[in-house]
Amino acid sequence: MNASTDKFDFNSATWRSVSIVPMSTGYTVYEAEDRFRRERIAEAALRIAGVCLILAGYVQWFLPDLLIHGHSVVARLALTAAFMGTGLVLYLFASRGFRKEVHFDTHAKRIRMARVNAGDHSMISHDFAMADIESLFVNRSAAQPKLASLDMRLKGSARKFSLMRGAPAEIENLHSQLSRDIKIALMLSQKAARPIRVKPASKATATRQASPMDAPVLTDVTLAAE
Repeated sequence: MNASTDKFDFNSATWRSVSIVPMSTGYTVYEAEDRFRRERIAEAALRIAGVCLILAGYVQWFLPDLLIHGHSVVARLALTAAFMGTGLVLYLFASRGFRKEVHFDTHAKRIRMARVNAGDHSMISHDFAMADIESLFVNRSAAQPKLASLDMRLKGSARKFSLMRGAPAEIENLHSQLSRDIKIALMLSQKAARPIRVKPASKATATRQASPMDAPVLTDVTLAAE
């Protein structure tokens, strides 16, 4: 799949572990669904377990009092709270999803991290300004040589965030392209905010025709890699 926006281009036709979708304000990168079959099964199992526990908190009120030790009403209330509370936690945890999704809003200059569940519903977990990013880097694990992670560290913080996981070659290409796009977005933002002073044009400059050489040239720059 080739994905592109008006300013930022990706050559992702051969990518399998990571997918990119263009948007009007930038683009979205998400982990391919085929890699998460076990996670989808676990998500479904957790949801079913959560629903069963919630129902158990209601059904136990119809059981004979001989099966409930202690004070009947107090014990039943405690069981209801335990069953329904545990079931609700399991259901909400499973509903968050296991796949990662990142929105790169090049207009607002922000990065939004989200998780996608089996129903393709995403929930935003973090929202950062691009100006707050200190570095993007590829993290490889010796235990999983076929999997790499694109991580991010913010300015003034030792904590790192895992943006995306996938094949090492694809993650490296993604790291290079995203680093360049973030740099360009911030450079364009600084140029737009900078005041421009217009000097009176002389006769020589007034009659001079604009040439293609007058256009600014953007070089391929990347953030610091670790």
